[in-house]
Amino acid sequence: MKLFFMHIPKTAGTSFRRFLERSVRERGGTVSGRAADGIWSPDSESYPSYDEFVATRAEPYRHCDLICGHYPYHVTEFLDADTIVVTVLRNAIERCVSHVKHQMALERQVQGSCAADVNEFLTESRNQFFLQTIGNLGVKYLAGRMAPNSIVQPEDLSLDIAVANCCQTLFGFADELSAFQHRLGTLLAVPGAGGLPVRRENESRDRFAVSDLSARNRDLLRELNQRDLLLEELMREILAARSGSNVERGERLAELT
Repeated sequence: MKLFFMHIPKTAGTSFRRFLERSVRERGGTVSGRAADGIWSPDSESYPSYDEFVATRAEPYRHCDLICGHYPYHVTEFLDADTIVVTVLRNAIERCVSHVKHQMALERQVQGSCAADVNEFLTESRNQFFLQTIGNLGVKYLAGRMAPNSIVQPEDLSLDIAVANCCQTLFGFADELSAFQHRLGTLLAVPGAGGLPVRRENESRDRFAVSDLSARNRDLLRELNQRDLLLEELMREILAARSGSNVERGERLAELT
């Protein structure tokens, strides 16, 4: 069984990647390597670049039983046809706050200073380009055919394609990570697969929650993530429908898909 972990940034994906790597290695499988980013620890989520992955058509990695990376769904066309795609989704507002906190931690480490908190960061005009790159990131990964950090207008992102592709993956949500680990661990037949700790690399200093957002900034993030918020709503319904009885599941999935 070959797996591709489509790691959407700031979705607790590093914790889940560690779980997948351990699971595959316990079965004697091979895992794709990561790139050293020189900033975070060697166990961070730094991967070979998207451009490199596409330029090589994933050839250096195709022998691996598990491929992990910040690569959109469309790269599956380079992988073996029986490769199973796994991903973790997260509420877009929570994801954006986490992404901003990551950026702030990076600026603090590299430049020695940054905005005082997330609200200040969101109001600084110099950060507007960055905010555009992280908008609708889930739909961009699932439906786009461009570099993940590209700026794409919402109307150019197909929610229908994103939902269809997500339905072809094994997906779960960051706020239900233990349940997803257990579900996937059962599929992979890995004993004791659940219960891995979630990484909190950026939260020790920036204790900022979504509830701390100003009304203006909450509206700003909603505006930047309209497609992703719809994707979350639909995929949570689909996941719930899949968990129901056979009759209910079939009827509900027919309605949603």
